[in-house]
Amino acid sequence: MTEGGFPAYGRFADNGLAEPAAGGVVVRAGTENGLVRVGVRVLAEPPATVETVGWEEVVDLSWHAERGSAGVSGHRGRVTTPPWPGDYRVRVHAYGRDDPETENHDLWIWTAPPEPPRVHARADRLGHRLRGEPEPPVVARPEAAHRWIGRSRLAVAATVTVATRPVRRGGHPWSRSRKTAPSAPARPCSPPRPAPAGRRACSGTSTP
Repeated sequence: MTEGGFPAYGRFADNGLAEPAAGGVVVRAGTENGLVRVGVRVLAEPPATVETVGWEEVVDLSWHAERGSAGVSGHRGRVTTPPWPGDYRVRVHAYGRDDPETENHDLWIWTAPPEPPRVHARADRLGHRLRGEPEPPVVARPEAAHRWIGRSRLAVAATVTVATRPVRRGGHPWSRSRKTAPSAPARPCSPPRPAPAGRRACSGTSTP
């Protein structure tokens, strides 16, 4: 996110995600070539809480806007900072930098005096590598087995339910078992009646 052209940047060794630059902030993406989903929010005041659920890396940085109107290069529906100079704070969220199919970023920006960087979450392998830390083991993403849906016709208009537990016979995994009233005991069979004179008893019918 910059006010002009792409600025010079370093090695991202401090936090493994982002660093301030001339007129903006540079974020280290994991995808070398391709599309990366980026969201931008300009806030009127600092966020009350830190959201780390659903994100692997979250870092706060400060930078000074020389002119204003900083925005993400190539971002559709370009959202910019206010069109005047000043000091700003940005919270950079990142998910999926180790997997190009799921990479996603979210930038929250608000006016604030300069402060040191603050790391709220650090979990992906790329961040560990850039910080010079041992990389965590590769973990299979829970959505990986279902990505074929996004590449099929079901992605146009469909509702897909994924069961995370085995389905019980005769019901869904979330259905509640119902209690049924005990059945009435079977009535004992009455002994067969003797056949009238001149007739013989047959199974099911009687004939003269």
